[in-house]
Amino acid sequence: MPTEQRRRSDRVSLLSPLRVSGTDPRGEAFTDDGRTLLVTHYGAAILLNRDLAPEQLIAIRREGSEQEAQARVVGRIEQQTDGSVYGIKFADPDVNFWNIK
Repeated sequence: MPTEQRRRSDRVSLLSPLRVSGTDPRGEAFTDDGRTLLVTHYGAAILLNRDLAPEQLIAIRREGSEQEAQARVVGRIEQQTDGSVYGIKFADPDVNFWNIK
């Protein structure tokens, strides 16, 4: 019988603009515009036109909001023509960054 894997929270398709900042793998500070593709309570899949490395720490801010959160890059999911899709996980698992109940 196959083992059923359960996610810790549901995934929600949400296209929302973001500001992403941090230090890239070359050591250069950056602040770039990006957007979400999917969100969960614990993180998101984001599209960003910048190279990021797994385990890299970034700060994200929702456009039109003062809310900011620290997140860790889990890894690159895919390459698209307008950037790379990355999985990210919030540093604080209790943050309700998306204000979704």
